[in-house]
Amino acid sequence: MSLSITHLTLVKFLTVCFRVL
Repeated sequence: MSLSITHLTLVKFLTVCFRVL
């Protein structure tokens, strides 16, 4: 479960980074 949450957080962070760029 921890891995799933970490993966989701990573994806969200990447999405935000791409949006900013």
